[in-house]
Amino acid sequence: MGIMLESRSLGVGLAKLTALVVACTLFITPELCSAQRSGWPTLAEVLHQNSLPFSPPDVDTATTITSYGVLNEPSQFVIAYYQYNGTDFLTPPLHVLRYDKTARQWYRREFNEGEVNVPFTAGLTPGQKPMVEDCFGSASISTAAGLLLIGTHLSPSAECTIILASNLKLVSAFSGWKIAALGSEILFERSEVHFAPTHPLRLALLDPATGRERNLFPPANDRLRKEFQQRLAALRDYDWCRVHNASCDPQEMSTDLGRIAVNADAEAVAIELTFSSEGFGPTAESQLGSEKCFYVFKLTPRLKYREFRESDLQRMFGIADPDTLVRPQVLRGIFAANNDK
Repeated sequence: MGIMLESRSLGVGLAKLTALVVACTLFITPELCSAQRSGWPTLAEVLHQNSLPFSPPDVDTATTITSYGVLNEPSQFVIAYYQYNGTDFLTPPLHVLRYDKTARQWYRREFNEGEVNVPFTAGLTPGQKPMVEDCFGSASISTAAGLLLIGTHLSPSAECTIILASNLKLVSAFSGWKIAALGSEILFERSEVHFAPTHPLRLALLDPATGRERNLFPPANDRLRKEFQQRLAALRDYDWCRVHNASCDPQEMSTDLGRIAVNADAEAVAIELTFSSEGFGPTAESQLGSEKCFYVFKLTPRLKYREFRESDLQRMFGIADPDTLVRPQVLRGIFAANNDK
């Protein structure tokens, strides 16, 4: 059966356990990343709240910490934080502590400014060199494929994810955030420029062991996306686009990610998407609006996909639901031998 997951939208907030975390604007210097002015706890208080039996050696637990993330599982406790220096700004390093509850052992790691960088590829034209993104911002923590993922938030649409082994050794990093884990691979959404007229969706798969990335969405020869782009092109308002400094390029149309379901055993994922006419002028928005579609991907033995309009799913299954699409019997029908996409 599929496991239903809620996706992170482009406007995701930076809520932390104790207070609001202020986002950093993409591509400004790390020193301008704001921390909350007051109300942050000490490291000792957070350890106590999470029922840690004893403190890490050679660590000042009386220090006040800021913009931190916590992961507390039966087998481990992990915290990533910055020391609060009494100012309104985050300053390096990013501290990471992990407690192995089975071995009763602490691990410690610090990341200084510029130590982990990733290429930022949103909005690039062919042949254009990617900008470099410093992985420095308020922290969050998750796991995938037996690894730790430290997310550092750079803007509501951009994040850097640092991948660490259990001993906190750096494995790799990427620009974006985890959507789901499928076996040994991580499904992630690539970072985007936040202050832009449109927000194209880009999904990819990462194999942390090899560093190999595979683009998942948008796929090549995507019929539904191409049809929506053609309607957008016919309705775009060039005068509006020029006044609002919008490219009005249908290839860069906004796509919002909705519900996601995965079937790890079948190595399949289904996603709910909404194509949007935002950023193309009032005529396109009023006459075309948006369209909801669903995509199903089979990752092995080679990457294949099928796409459906919401109305088609209602007719075929009586429900438009990603979880239905990754059920074994439904997958067999979707990816029958005569479907070669």
